[in-house]
Amino acid sequence: MSKAFDFSRFLDISDIANDKRNPVRESIAEIVDLLACFAKELSLGTIAETIFVLTGKEYADADIRSVAMGDHVLTGEKVTFTSQDQPPKLDYFITDTVDYPRFTVHPFDHSLSNGGDEKITYRASLLRFIDPGRFFVKLIGPTSGRMELLKRHSTFWFPAASHLKEEMACLLYDEEKRIYLRAKLSSFCGYGLGLFVLVDEDRSCVSAVKNAYLIPKTIFACPVKVFQVRLSFVRPICEHLWAAKGVQAVRNYLNNDSLEIAFTDVNMETGSGSVYANNGRDSLFDLFINTDGVLLSVDEIVSVWRRGFLGRLIPSYVDGFKLMHSAVESGVVRRFHDEREKLAYELKSKQRYSDTDFVPIAVIYYFVQMHHKTVIRCFSRNRRIRDIAEWYSDYLRYTDNIEVAAQVLEEEHACFDDHPDLSYVILGSPLKELISPRPDVAPRAS
Repeated sequence: MSKAFDFSRFLDISDIANDKRNPVRESIAEIVDLLACFAKELSLGTIAETIFVLTGKEYADADIRSVAMGDHVLTGEKVTFTSQDQPPKLDYFITDTVDYPRFTVHPFDHSLSNGGDEKITYRASLLRFIDPGRFFVKLIGPTSGRMELLKRHSTFWFPAASHLKEEMACLLYDEEKRIYLRAKLSSFCGYGLGLFVLVDEDRSCVSAVKNAYLIPKTIFACPVKVFQVRLSFVRPICEHLWAAKGVQAVRNYLNNDSLEIAFTDVNMETGSGSVYANNGRDSLFDLFINTDGVLLSVDEIVSVWRRGFLGRLIPSYVDGFKLMHSAVESGVVRRFHDEREKLAYELKSKQRYSDTDFVPIAVIYYFVQMHHKTVIRCFSRNRRIRDIAEWYSDYLRYTDNIEVAAQVLEEEHACFDDHPDLSYVILGSPLKELISPRPDVAPRAS
C-alpha cells in the first residue's frame, strides 16, 4: 500500500495562521468581532486583557495581530474595528434573570467526606447590624482570581445599554471608588437612572444606567459570600423589641477585626443562618450571662446540644447545657390558656400595677430581668437548683409572662421608646448609626 502524500511541508507558517479553521484564530476572531459591536478602537493590550477575562486564556501578541490585520485595521498598537452588520453574540455573558450562586457554608458539626468531624468556623466582617436577630456578615478568605479582575482597568467592559432588564445580573461601575461591582438591576427609575443591588456588599444604590455593564459568566460564577444571619441562642422580647444593653453589647462584640463565626443552622435557599461568634478576646456566652436583659432561648440551646457539638463549640459551659437538657426532658408543660388569660387581666388591672389606665412599660422589663436571672442560674458556680423541673417551670412562666405582657402593651399601643432599658429596632436604620466602633478600637481604614 502506498503512503498518503504529505502536503503540510508545502504550507507556509503564515498560511496556518490565516487558516479560518485554526482553533486559536477562531477563538480570537470571535471575541474581536464581539468587540467590534461595542467599540470603535482599542489597543492590542486591551484586547488581550479582555480575551483573558472572558476565556481565561492568554494568546500571543502575534496571534492577535494576525486576526486584527485580516479582519480589521491595525495601526501600530491600535486596532480600528470595521462595522458589524450582525448583532453581537453574547454567549460569554449572563443576559437572563439568574440568581448569583452562593458560597456553600456548613454548620459547625458538618461531617467531612473522610468520616471525621471538624470544627468549622469562618472569618467574617460585619457589613450591617440591625439587631442581634438581623445582621449581615461577609466571609473573609482567599478570593477568586476572577473577582480580582474587576479591579483591572486595562480590560474592556461591555456596556449593557439596551440589553439590560430588571432583575438581570450586571456589573456596576462605582465612579467614586473607580471599581466594578457585581450587581443586579432591581428597577428602572427614569431619567437614565436605575436601582441596583450590590450583591457582594448587601446594599442598594441608585446609579446611572450607563454605568451598568454586561457581566462575564466566569465572574458571575464566583460565589457570593454575604449572609444575613441571626445570633444563636438569643431572642427578642417581642418583634423588634430588645433590651438596650444587649443590643449595644452585641453590636460592640461583632464589630471586630478578628471575628469568627460558626453556623449552627444554615438555610442556603435564603442565604441566611444562625451563628455563634468569637471575637478572639472575650467569650460571647459570658456576654450573654453578664448583660442584664439578654433573653436566652433554652429550647434552642437544648436543640443544638442534642446535635452533639455544643460542648466543643462552648466547652466552658457544658455542665449548664446538661442541666438545661435534663430540665427540658423533665416533662414540664407550659401553662394553660386560661392561666395566660388571667395574667392578661391582671396586667390590665390598674389596682395591681399603677394608678393609670395603662400597663407601665416597666412591667415587661421586670419579666425580662427575671427571665434572664432564671436562665443564668444554670451557669452559676454556686447554682442552687434543687429541683430542675421547678427551675424549668419558672423559665416557662417568665417566658409566658413576657409574651402576654407584650401582647397587652401592643393592644394598648404602648410606646416602647419611653423606657431607657428597651430598644425598639426597626428596619432601614442608616448603617453609620447602627454600626458604631468601640471606643477602645480605632476605626478601620476603608
